[in-house]
Amino acid sequence: MLELAGTRVIDIHAHLGASWIGQTDFTDFTPADLVAGYDRFGVEKACVSSWQILYEPKQGNVEICQAVQQFPDRLMGFCVVSPRQPGALEEVENCTTKQGMKGIKLHPSQGKWKADSRLVDPIIDFAQSKRIPVLMHTWSDDHSHPTRVGNLAKRFPRATIIMAHMSADAWLEAIEVAADHDALLLDTAVHYNQYQVLKTAVEKLGSERILFGSDFPEMNLGAELAKIVYAQISDRDKKRILGENAAELLGISK
Repeated sequence: MLELAGTRVIDIHAHLGASWIGQTDFTDFTPADLVAGYDRFGVEKACVSSWQILYEPKQGNVEICQAVQQFPDRLMGFCVVSPRQPGALEEVENCTTKQGMKGIKLHPSQGKWKADSRLVDPIIDFAQSKRIPVLMHTWSDDHSHPTRVGNLAKRFPRATIIMAHMSADAWLEAIEVAADHDALLLDTAVHYNQYQVLKTAVEKLGSERILFGSDFPEMNLGAELAKIVYAQISDRDKKRILGENAAELLGISK
């Protein structure tokens, strides 16, 4: 079994701020709390985005910038926008080119727009031209189904789009869609802990197309890590998924 000690771990999918989820309020969960959680499990760095997807995304992005400034060696910001809101592209440009954010986070399901909607084209075009990764929520619902992400990838074949959650119970469709589009990646946050899921993804795509994500602090960080550590895949594949792929994607040196 892979030992986490000495293994590079980078979380591609984490959050801070007030949650839109409703049943849980993380307003008092600070950047220091997040880093302390990562210290417990030996996580080197994390890509953090705001939960303010619907109400105050700009304010949420400001809070993420402040968190990154507080822990620049541990946290990297992902800009949250909704393409249905005015000024979304300008916000992405500001966050990435002026504020130094490393990626973009999109949530079709909560924003009530289809992942292959033309509304999102300016944002994906910008991301593709600047080689900025896009972390997109995917699930089995019609707004964020992997087939819609596949349609988007046809229009933007060089855009790096990370299909968050491996589309949950649409995981097999997510793998099939990713197999047709070289720039599509999968993250493991909250993906089903079934024997075949990660094993099938590695067999069909290769471990270099999969990134570790936790959805921490909403989800149990230890449990999300355990899904990788105890998976029926090689230790080499586990190391790639846990951190090496993210390091290459984001240009993080050792």
